[in-house]
Amino acid sequence: MHHLPCCSRFQAWTVRPEIAQPKDSLDGYDTVFLGYPIWWGEEPRIIDTFLESYDFSDKTVIPFCTSASSGISASERNISALVTIGRQLTGKRFSASASENDVRAWYESLPLTE
Repeated sequence: MHHLPCCSRFQAWTVRPEIAQPKDSLDGYDTVFLGYPIWWGEEPRIIDTFLESYDFSDKTVIPFCTSASSGISASERNISALVTIGRQLTGKRFSASASENDVRAWYESLPLTE
């Protein structure tokens, strides 16, 4: 039997890990920041579970990720192809060396209304 590393074992397209404590709905949210690590060039499948579990058709979704080398574009395409999203803003990849100021500057550059 071939044993795959943890990340790759959970990255098969059909894998949908269970959410430990799911919310009943996201009705109280207009904007969802979707943060995740990049695994093998893509979002982890638990992110797909989350997206498939709720209605995002009237939400603004803002993806952001951490990665040592992979970009965010493949995961952005996967996310938008998986479910209907009202408005998906361009995501941001942060390296391990990203500072709080880097994150703050990105947040402040987003086209959000209060």
